[in-house]
Amino acid sequence: MPTVGTNVCCGGLVGSTPVHLEVRCSLMQEAIVLSSTLTCPVCGHCKTETMPTDACIYFYECEHCKELLSPLVGHCCVFCSYGSIKCPPVQAAGSTAGCCG
Repeated sequence: MPTVGTNVCCGGLVGSTPVHLEVRCSLMQEAIVLSSTLTCPVCGHCKTETMPTDACIYFYECEHCKELLSPLVGHCCVFCSYGSIKCPPVQAAGSTAGCCG
């Protein structure tokens, strides 16, 4: 368990009880962004897409060069690998860990 004065998940200081930690983190969360610009690693083509909130997109075909994109090792979806914004479940978790466990 963190000690008083230790920096934790949201960058705030831990209070004297775990309740303070949970409140500080929940108050500092930002709104979930639902659009992300995917950039093809092959041709550099960019396209802004709406991300689903209830599923991971494992494959995405670049409309320019037709390359079939898939997540990089350790990523849960193409948005986490090639997008300007991570997918909604990862944003909500506040980390870069995979969302689909």
